[in-house]
Amino acid sequence: MNQLDFLTSKIVATRTEKSAEQAVLVGISGIDAGGKGFITEKIAKRLQELGWRVATINADDWLNLPEVWLSRHKPAEHFYEHAMRFDEMFEQLIVPLKENRAVSFVADCADASTATNSAGSTLSCWREFSF
Repeated sequence: MNQLDFLTSKIVATRTEKSAEQAVLVGISGIDAGGKGFITEKIAKRLQELGWRVATINADDWLNLPEVWLSRHKPAEHFYEHAMRFDEMFEQLIVPLKENRAVSFVADCADASTATNSAGSTLSCWREFSF
C-alpha cells in the first residue's frame, strides 16, 4: 500500500467513528513549498472517487499582511502569534463546517491596499466560501 492509499484509508476509517451529521476534518501541515497542496488535492480526489463530498481549505487565505506579522523584537515569536487569523478562520469557517457540514459566507483576505478591517489590518479582497 502506498502512502496516499494509507492516508486515505485512515481518513475513511475515521469516518466510521463519527456520526453522519458531523464532518471529518483533516489537516495537512508542513513547510512552505513542501507539497501540502499537492497531497491535499490527491487525497481529495481519492475521497471524491469514493463518493465523498470534499472541501479543501487553504490557510493562506487567512494570513495577515507583513506589517502585522513582521517585528524586529522576537521575530519568530511575533510571527507565530500574528501571522494567521486563526480565530477568524475557526469562528467563520472551520467550526460551522464541522458542526453543520456546510457553510457559506464572504470573508476578507489580506491584500496590500488602503482598506483596513476592525483590527487595523489592511484588507481589500473578498473571498467567498461555500461548502
